Amino acid sequence: MSTNIDSFLTTLKKTVDNNETFTDRLVLEHYACQISMIDYQKPLVFTFDNMTTANSAESLAERTGWGNDFLVGLGYNVCSFIESDRFRWYRHEEFYQLVEAISAKRVFQKMA
Repeated sequence: MSTNIDSFLTTLKKTVDNNETFTDRLVLEHYACQISMIDYQKPLVFTFDNMTTANSAESLAERTGWGNDFLVGLGYNVCSFIESDRFRWYRHEEFYQLVEAISAKRVFQKMA
């Protein structure tokens, strides 16, 4: 697992375990993961990038996850995955590592 992924998820897990708000993003080579944890009484929504924006001129660090602002505005917690390559749509090894790390660290266990 990437050190960046591990560090990001460790910080996120501590924040979730303490019911604290968290808004940040992890930017990797092919993906970004934008997370907004704002109200632990509300559901957690996972979103995936819109294919038409995958080849946007904006970098992964600049783009907002699909539906993120709308869902956060409704008070939901959001985990958005942002893709950089519409020709490999969520098939890079890096994405699998990220999802497996989220699962292994049980980051969102409290949300169940």
